Amino acid sequence: MKLFLPSLAFSCDIVCSTIDKYLARDFNLTILHTNDIHSHFLQSDKRGGNCTEEKAKKKQCYGGVSRIITKVREIKKQKTNTLFFNAGDFYQGTVWYTVLKYNIVALAIGKHDVRRCVLWATTSSTIGPEGLYPFLVRNEKR
Repeated sequence: MKLFLPSLAFSCDIVCSTIDKYLARDFNLTILHTNDIHSHFLQSDKRGGNCTEEKAKKKQCYGGVSRIITKVREIKKQKTNTLFFNAGDFYQGTVWYTVLKYNIVALAIGKHDVRRCVLWATTSSTIGPEGLYPFLVRNEKR
């Protein structure tokens, strides 16, 4: 028994270190991060203005939630272990929020079926419980 326990401990150490080396060697993690959307749900020009059809044809439009989600899905197909984090600040910034408040944010989050982590940010805290609830419910359904 005195000889068995040290041998068992040594064997476990070898097996565990081999498994650790194997897992570390073969595991890649891709982290995607966005933040400060500020209700810019649609693509816009380089100054944050409306993206006209003419600008779109000239490929002078940028951003927008659909473009972000498309890129996230593309990367997730290529890389298995991918996490997508959005650090918040969805609220305030465009007429979308001014008119529709938290409803547009909840709709944008719920529309895209992508597993992700959405965090609460400073401007998000100004909307109160009535704006917080739809935001959390949309995230919870993932």
